[in-house]
Amino acid sequence: MIEDPLESIAGHRNVVSRIEFLSDRRLRSESWDGTVREWDVESGAQVARKSLERERFDRVDSDALAIARTLETDVLDRHTAVAVSADGRWLAVRAKAMNGTLSHIRVRAVDGGVVRATLTFPRDPVDEVRSLEFSRDATLLAAGLRPCKVVVWSVERGEVLWQSPPRGGRGWIRCLAFSPDGELLAHGSDDGAIQIHRARIGAHVRMLGAPVPALRTVACALSGSWIAAGDEAGRLHLWDDVGALRVSVGAHSASLRDFATVPAQPHALWSCGNDGVVRRRDARTGLCDEERSVGDVLAVDSLAVAADGASVACNAQDRDGGGRVLVLAPGAPPRQIAGFKQMWMAGKVRFSSDGALLFTSCDGVLHVFDGRSFERLRTLKIDDRFAAVSPTDARVGALTGGHGEKLWICDIQNGRRMADVPIPEDGVDGVTFSPDGMLLAHGLHYANGRPTVFVYRTLDGQVVHELGGHVAPAPATCFAREGRTLLSAGRDGTVREWDVASGVLLRTLVAPAGTE
Repeated sequence: MIEDPLESIAGHRNVVSRIEFLSDRRLRSESWDGTVREWDVESGAQVARKSLERERFDRVDSDALAIARTLETDVLDRHTAVAVSADGRWLAVRAKAMNGTLSHIRVRAVDGGVVRATLTFPRDPVDEVRSLEFSRDATLLAAGLRPCKVVVWSVERGEVLWQSPPRGGRGWIRCLAFSPDGELLAHGSDDGAIQIHRARIGAHVRMLGAPVPALRTVACALSGSWIAAGDEAGRLHLWDDVGALRVSVGAHSASLRDFATVPAQPHALWSCGNDGVVRRRDARTGLCDEERSVGDVLAVDSLAVAADGASVACNAQDRDGGGRVLVLAPGAPPRQIAGFKQMWMAGKVRFSSDGALLFTSCDGVLHVFDGRSFERLRTLKIDDRFAAVSPTDARVGALTGGHGEKLWICDIQNGRRMADVPIPEDGVDGVTFSPDGMLLAHGLHYANGRPTVFVYRTLDGQVVHELGGHVAPAPATCFAREGRTLLSAGRDGTVREWDVASGVLLRTLVAPAGTE
């Protein structure tokens, strides 16, 4: 059995879902990575670790929510942030303005519902509040916001004592805990790290664990001589064929969204990101040797490179939420060949293996272009999003429906569905065909304790493997070594390589943890 390198790493590899102080200087944390850990707050050392055998989800204080529903008419769902003081006297709940946006936090007496304080946020608009917590004496209230921000109020004075700026982490502050003596405030977030602050002044004390690089995309050389992964902080991680980390470098200033490679340039790695930039790097060194102008766009979500390595096609998001399909040729301005109204309805951009055709989808319509002149050849109403094209037969493609809850293998000449793929309801991502076109693999947006990578036969959509090594969603897959192995990249900061024939895990590559 292969030893999992994550066993020896201190820190969570997925969402921190609950924290509590066992004493003034000892902390216990739970995570969606399936572990419970204990920490010495003074030294920052992890002192205990064990597996957590239960479903991975946010804990909801059902008693507090029931109390809130009797006092607040706008408390309607299980994601509502509520807190009850340690003595059971006070309830804090988020409140909504008339237009439905988050307005303020109300503190009420549990007995009688009298409002003790109305706590306003330091700026407007305020993103979603996911967690609330009273200090033990109920004089302080902390709120965890998205993106990764904490606000602390004095309940008596009704004013903000301090707030932490968004610290570059991802997602929500999902849990908060005050130490018994009220001196410290701990909070955990989606990046797996736990931060400790002085409760009344906000001074940062230390971080427990480290932010996990949430990998978003993966690529490799056809021979397997290098493997690349990109994360949501925009960093590129490169390993050689024996699994040694070559380089970890900031490739984009925001989330790295997609990679593209072509056999004609075996060491050229193209990438795009939420910074609206397209770059080419030497995969042996990680050095950038070319950047293509995309124009004034918000983000580039997907890209593909023509067979000769000259032209690049990409989906670019405009600042109004719509977007364009662009072709970037050397020394020429971006050429728009299609447009779309909603970014979430834009499919991937992919060339056929011979470069003769270019596929993408916009607003439920599949577009097929000549891969050299980029003239539109035909369109097909699909009501779905294009995800991938078979490398052996440009008539066969994969489409995803809704927010990735459905997956079909289709004839993309006429839209005929050849096979329905029975996917779990967790949001498909990273769809890819094997080099011989006989297999289809994908990862998931959400894991919820299930296997995170699936492999199917393209002829009938039957499951070949359910691969469950990741402890967080794995939104990217890529076949390697001429289809003999499969790579999956996960939000747990790992790339895992699987034997396609047996489904056995061959090795795990760990991306270096981020810093604050």
